[in-house]
Amino acid sequence: MISIISFGFSFKEYFLNLMRTFPFLLLAMLPLLPSFLFSQHISDFTSLEPGNQDSDFHLPSTHTFQYLIETGEPLTAGGTLPDRCDFTGYVPINGSSKQGYLSINSEDVPGGVTILDIEFDSSLQSWNISASEAVDFSLVYGTQKNCSGTVTPWGTVISCEESLPGATAASGFKSFGWPIEIDPATRSVIDQTGDLAGADKLWHMGNFKHENVVIAPNHRTAYGGEDNMPGYLYRYVANTSGDLSMGALYVLKLNTATDGVWLLLNNTTPAECNSTKVQATNAGATPFNAIEDVEISPKDGKIYFSVKGDGKVYRFTDVDPLSGTTITDFETYVGGMSYPITSLTGTVNHPWGNGNDNLAFDDKGNLWVCQDGGKNYIWVVEDGHTQAVPKVKIFGKTPNGAEPTGITFSPDYKYLFMSVMHPDAANSATTVLDAFSIPRTFDEDVVLVISLLENLGPYGFGPLNIHSQNIWAKRENNYVDIGWSAENPETAQWYVIERKSEHTDWREIFRTAPNVSANSTSNYKTKDLSPQPGSNYYRVKEVEESGAERFSSVVEVFIEPRQIQLFPNPAQSSIYIEPLGMLDKETTVEMIDVSGKQVLSQNMYQKTQIDVEHLPPGLYLIIIKSNKIIYQDKWVIR
Repeated sequence: MISIISFGFSFKEYFLNLMRTFPFLLLAMLPLLPSFLFSQHISDFTSLEPGNQDSDFHLPSTHTFQYLIETGEPLTAGGTLPDRCDFTGYVPINGSSKQGYLSINSEDVPGGVTILDIEFDSSLQSWNISASEAVDFSLVYGTQKNCSGTVTPWGTVISCEESLPGATAASGFKSFGWPIEIDPATRSVIDQTGDLAGADKLWHMGNFKHENVVIAPNHRTAYGGEDNMPGYLYRYVANTSGDLSMGALYVLKLNTATDGVWLLLNNTTPAECNSTKVQATNAGATPFNAIEDVEISPKDGKIYFSVKGDGKVYRFTDVDPLSGTTITDFETYVGGMSYPITSLTGTVNHPWGNGNDNLAFDDKGNLWVCQDGGKNYIWVVEDGHTQAVPKVKIFGKTPNGAEPTGITFSPDYKYLFMSVMHPDAANSATTVLDAFSIPRTFDEDVVLVISLLENLGPYGFGPLNIHSQNIWAKRENNYVDIGWSAENPETAQWYVIERKSEHTDWREIFRTAPNVSANSTSNYKTKDLSPQPGSNYYRVKEVEESGAERFSSVVEVFIEPRQIQLFPNPAQSSIYIEPLGMLDKETTVEMIDVSGKQVLSQNMYQKTQIDVEHLPPGLYLIIIKSNKIIYQDKWVIR
């Protein structure tokens, strides 16, 4: 039997529409708003349906994105943004979620780091770049393949060189293969205690292909992995809190499947710092097949690290991160198997695949996993996940040729910053609308900010730009009721209803002149008889006599995918109706002309051909019924 399309409103959406319709309720509800209305978290979404990459960037319909900068765009201090954008570290200014620095790595040869000054414009709900500049690495022999990194608890950035060591420099240290600490405010490499004059790499953290580093809450212990085969997991304990220039370096050795020890390495002289990899191998450290990232859970304090070659994320407990040498509870956290993925179209078992790469925890303990390989998803592993009781979702699907990289969050976890690396140039054939309805192509490396709809662009419950008081939309059977109220300013000439779907730009679907006889607020209503499968967004455009345009806020209605296919449109002699599943025996097909007269009515049980050659050319309405309307659309006959 055909499934009847159901209305896809969330309770939050219902509440927002209620507030728009009855604004006086807002005053009474204000004390509840922080805990009720705005309690939705960036990790609250329905999983995307598993699938292959295409030319577009895909997010849940509850989320949107803004372009910040892409490869080749000019920087305010000169030059352009380099290629191969990787780690994107948001550094808040005075703890702010609306003003900070964004540090962008370039995993290229030569490498680089670009710092953006960014600030959130609350009136436009837009992130703006006020300054941009490349970091000067000339004092530390330059840099190569700046891959991942971290934002330190004290407000600096560490960028890691995923590079094999270069020649030994005059200082005695190898040129490349180190973490580098940067002050984003001055765009400069920090001069660490001792060693070179003017600037230093973090020599005593060891020389190898550093993928990333993460700093423990004690501000002294750092963990980092080696993106190599064999690759080792390292721990560094600084002598002084907030100062990583000197400390003790360890490498992990597993003694059993669940327990292990940290082996102390020599890292005092330049020669000892240069020989980290050899020391680790000779000490019998446990090799892993390319460690991509290491993070610390804010919930359980365990150490999590991804191994790309294994297609797994492991975790363990570091018993005493300052002076101890034992680890326990080593296990696979996620990966190496298939998981039930529940999307809007149902639940399927889908393999995790290979290539898990960059990791990031949000404040709820959800683990965000960027995949470099397989389907190049952005996975979210929800807090409380186990291999026996999995809680895995797909948040993003990157375009052809690309991988997602370098996720960090604003302190309030409303905004996610990331890069899309090396997408195919052929992706320019299609576009995706961003938070401001600007069509965007994903054919160059690009740095994005992502959030829920209400936090970015003209969505959500913010003040309206139009003279409207509210706009609402509600699913009824398979059409959408749309209503709004307006103060009818004298300058208004038209009110236009526009719709945008997941695959189309804004289109006019209805217009009406204002009710000029009214002395106060007037109410208006119309219907969208042809909503598209998926998310449908609606807004009111007020067109003034001068030609100026104002827009309302945007509301969303979700329509489940069609259970049937019809073609062709326009039609000349026949229309073919093909069900995508079993039909109810009482399914009927009707056609209605523009005068409202029914010109055709028949039952259908399977794929059906409707003869329309005898009908006059013109516009018709096709309705397919089974107890309730399940399909309705306009059709042209030539």
